Amino acid sequence: MFCIVFFGILGAKIYFRKTPQTNGLLLGIAMSATALILDIFITVPFVEIPNGRSFYSFFINPVLWLLAFINALSVYFYWKKKVNH
Repeated sequence: MFCIVFFGILGAKIYFRKTPQTNGLLLGIAMSATALILDIFITVPFVEIPNGRSFYSFFINPVLWLLAFINALSVYFYWKKKVNH
């Protein structure tokens, strides 16, 4: 769980170097949505399904949604503290 905060902040730090006017919450949601879309096309077909699981079992896991939420919040709080004084 700590890694998701680190990667969220790292992504926000890289992104906000060039476009600091973007809202941090919208960026965090976009980053989480991108990760979920990549899960649809890469993680589930190549990792989960060969191990006997399904799209349904992957996407009903509360830990997945908790991580997406934590990622969006970490980007938002980085933006709030560092960019939007």
